[in-house]
Amino acid sequence: MIIPFEQLDADTLQSLLEEYATREGTEYGEREVELVDKVASLRRQLQSGQVVIWFEPGEETVNLVLAEDLPPMSEWLIDSPSEPRARFLFAHGAGAPMDSEFMQFLAQGLCEQGVEVVRFEFPYMAQRRTGGSKRPPNTMPQLQESFREQIVQLGPELPLFIGGKSMGGRVASLLADEYWGQKAIAGAVCLGYPFHPQGKPEKLRTEHLVDIRCQTLVIQGDRDPLGSRAEVEGYGLANTIEVEWLEDGDHDFKPRRASGFNQLQHWQSAVELAAQFMLRSPGQ
Repeated sequence: MIIPFEQLDADTLQSLLEEYATREGTEYGEREVELVDKVASLRRQLQSGQVVIWFEPGEETVNLVLAEDLPPMSEWLIDSPSEPRARFLFAHGAGAPMDSEFMQFLAQGLCEQGVEVVRFEFPYMAQRRTGGSKRPPNTMPQLQESFREQIVQLGPELPLFIGGKSMGGRVASLLADEYWGQKAIAGAVCLGYPFHPQGKPEKLRTEHLVDIRCQTLVIQGDRDPLGSRAEVEGYGLANTIEVEWLEDGDHDFKPRRASGFNQLQHWQSAVELAAQFMLRSPGQ
C-alpha cells in the first residue's frame, strides 16, 4: 500500500530517503552524486508524485517506486468476512488514499467484527495514482456524485452503512437523508468529522446535521482541531447523531503520550464503536 510521505515525521522521511539513496544498485548514471543531492532529488520526485513510498504488507518491506510501476488498483477494495452481517461503504479523507494505513486498519478490524467493508476512491485520488501530480479534491457536487455511483452498485442483500474518514464522512452525511428516506441505507458512520476548516471555527459545516433523520455515528478525537469536544457539544446536533469521543485524540485519533493512550488503541476503539453501531441496528 502507499504511505503518504506527508504522514512521516521529518527524521523518519530523511532516514528512509538516505537509506534508499545508498542502496547497492540504485542508479544515478556514471557520474558521482553526493548523498545530499540524491536525497533532494528523491524528495522532489515524491513531492511531484513521480515516486511514492510503497509498503508491502506480506514482506513487511518499504520501497520507493515509480507511480507508473505501481500494481494495478481495482475500483474497490473489499474486506469480507465469511458470514457478513452488514456492509460499510467506506470513503477516504482528503489527503490519503483508500489503502492508507488508517483505512487498512479500520477495514480489516471491521471485517473481523463481521462487517463487510467496501473501499473506493474519489476521482481526484484515483487520478493521483497515474497522473504524476497531487490533485486537489473534486468539488463537493462531484464528490457526492461519485459516492452515489458506488451506492447504486451495491445490492440489498446486506444492511448498508455509508461513511468515511474526515471529508469522506462529510460527503456521506450530506447524502445520508436522501438514501435513508429511500430505505437504501441503515445508517452513516463518520470518523473524524470536519465540523469546520482548521483554524476557522466560524465556518461551520453543520447545517444539515441539525435536523438529519438518518441514524449517524460520529467518532471524534476530543481535541480535534476540526471540531473539538468543547466546540461540538455546543452545536445542537440532531438527536439522531451519536458522538463517541476518543480521549485526547486529534483529527487522526492520535493522543499525546501523557494521556496514557496511543493511536493504535484509539483506532481499535473506533473499530469496536463502529461495529457495535452497525451490528446493533434493526434487522441485524
